[in-house]
Amino acid sequence: MFNDINEFDFDQRKCKPVCQLQHTLNDNESEQRQTMLKGLQCFCMSCRFCPVGCELLKTSGMSKDPHVFSNMNHKAKYMIINAYPSLKECSFGCAWSDTTGKILRILFEQNQLRIDDFYITYLMHCHTQQLNKPHQCVNSFLRNEIKIIQPHTIILIGKPTFEFFHPHDLYTSYVGKTINHNISTMFVINHPLEIKSASDLQCQISNLSKQIQKSKIIK
Repeated sequence: MFNDINEFDFDQRKCKPVCQLQHTLNDNESEQRQTMLKGLQCFCMSCRFCPVGCELLKTSGMSKDPHVFSNMNHKAKYMIINAYPSLKECSFGCAWSDTTGKILRILFEQNQLRIDDFYITYLMHCHTQQLNKPHQCVNSFLRNEIKIIQPHTIILIGKPTFEFFHPHDLYTSYVGKTINHNISTMFVINHPLEIKSASDLQCQISNLSKQIQKSKIIK
């Protein structure tokens, strides 16, 4: 199903959460996470905080919503963060619906990593290559996503994502490795478009799989 948008949907008056991000006494932990993510998703899809979120994407002669939130996997034990959604992901309105996502999905499955165990999201929740100031988007959405999911490990995909969390560290020194952060343990892998050999990415994801198996979180 394509992520079509009309004039009513694209209205700045909707830029408000429909659910408060709070726990309720009657819900179990999983239901609480799901409710909070739904509220945050509605807020994100209506976001007009910057010019990027205020313009429709023009692609293949169609207008598409520039926003993509996440895969909404509230039961995830691990989190994957990419820089921003691709045009194709915006067309379908879901994470990993593009060629990059398909490549990563295959490599994960080849290394006994179940996609159902991962929450997939972005630094910037709109399609943009202007990543010089992602702080407002991160503070509004990503930090709340991390608080809700409370991931055991966060997988950082690509140089822009790594440099946001580790601005003083050298990206190439940590690719395929674990790096500590006050938010969570993080594991770094290349974006598929950054590498020349698929075997390099295969090796990185193999290392990730070993790290996860050691943690004994995924059974």
